[in-house]
Amino acid sequence: MANKLRGEVSFEAEEKEYVLRCGAKEAMGAETELGIKDPFANMGEMSVGQLVTLFRHLLSNKHPDLAQDRAADLMTEAGGFGAVAEMMGRSHRLVAGLSEYPTDEEKTTLTAKAKAIADFAGAITAAVGLEAEEVRRLEALHLGSLSVDGTGPGTRPKAPAAPGPIGLRSEPAASAQG
Repeated sequence: MANKLRGEVSFEAEEKEYVLRCGAKEAMGAETELGIKDPFANMGEMSVGQLVTLFRHLLSNKHPDLAQDRAADLMTEAGGFGAVAEMMGRSHRLVAGLSEYPTDEEKTTLTAKAKAIADFAGAITAAVGLEAEEVRRLEALHLGSLSVDGTGPGTRPKAPAAPGPIGLRSEPAASAQG
């Protein structure tokens, strides 16, 4: 049985209960094997194999001998990528000391941040002419790094401010008549 105080989330597959937990040991094992710092912030860019590896590590506390192929089968049995990502997210929240599900206030804050990021991405696209796929990748990077108060899991350090838009001058151009 899952202990929510320990950040555990359970699911049933093939008439058996499985428990996953996003603890430090599990996260460290996934980081080491995947070579990805903070895999939870990078889930949107992971391959299927990497997602299965992360899932296997989160199951390793209660199911230490689980093979990669078996973890892939369990992922399918548990409802697929979306369902498993939601369970991993719930465990991540519990371990961080947050409620299992986002509160209405958190949803409002995250929705406002997501809209601001989308607006920013639109402005970048217009100014620099990025391809749509690149914009989606940038949005996924930024959305994956959001936390409600800026101190929670997935928070990334802010990048230094850019010197200004490319090709724009801060002072008027000299007159051609000189």
